Amino acid sequence: MKKFVLAETDLILNLSPKIESFAHVWDSVGSGGSFLDYAYLTSIEHAPPKGMGFLYVIIEHRDRAIAKLYFQILPFEADKSLKIEVPRLCDDFLNHWLVIRKVYSQ
Repeated sequence: MKKFVLAETDLILNLSPKIESFAHVWDSVGSGGSFLDYAYLTSIEHAPPKGMGFLYVIIEHRDRAIAKLYFQILPFEADKSLKIEVPRLCDDFLNHWLVIRKVYSQ
């Protein structure tokens, strides 16, 4: 677990890739619903979707936990994730425009 003190505040950020680091405090902070419950997040962490990582954060103010954050981390490869073929998109636009222009110019 890593701790970060926010400058000029009394806030401390505690970060960990494992929810077990916060077993003693996680469910006592906020309400969040069942998708933020310790038991649910533990089960996802033990059988994660392919390539997914996690980051858990507890925010403290004057030694008291006041907030929790949960992040799902996935690798991002723009060429695979965006699935946009720019040349094809341009060709489709030009072909459509030329067909319309041809119809109207007749």
